Amino acid sequence: NSDKRKLRSEVESMYGEAFSSLLPGKAAVTDVQAVLHQGDTTSIFCVDGNPMFFVCRPENVLLPTVYALWKFPDVVNPWLTGPPVVRKLQGGADLMLPGVIHNKALPNGGLGDFRIQSPMAVATPDNLAAVAMGVTACSSSAVAEQLAGPLGLHGKGILVRHTVLDHL
Repeated sequence: NSDKRKLRSEVESMYGEAFSSLLPGKAAVTDVQAVLHQGDTTSIFCVDGNPMFFVCRPENVLLPTVYALWKFPDVVNPWLTGPPVVRKLQGGADLMLPGVIHNKALPNGGLGDFRIQSPMAVATPDNLAAVAMGVTACSSSAVAEQLAGPLGLHGKGILVRHTVLDHL
């Protein structure tokens, strides 16, 4: 089916060929249209009944679910935060940069290179399984500038679009 091939192509281009194995040839792939609590609509792509990808609105970015990342944890490197922050994320908050565990001795605080609206997962140091998924609200160059400045990290880091236990 052409929709399945298009989804597989998009997954491969964004996340690599190995991740597309979540879309096996004989699997049933359904596109579920959902209305979110703020009135936005999203597409959730289920594979054999399991939600594996969704389209992040309003950014229009295809993101894996935390369930997909549990199967392939190395596809999206997570930013780390503490369990109390995870509870705030599950309540609907975005991940603020002061809540991100970082290392000032590393370039960009060890957070990697990224652009605004890059897919980014969130995990905790004691369990690297993803607990949230979203897109970055800033770039790695902005993080580097903040780390070099007197105020340190401030502002939004990740616009959280999905968390574990959010009924996706």
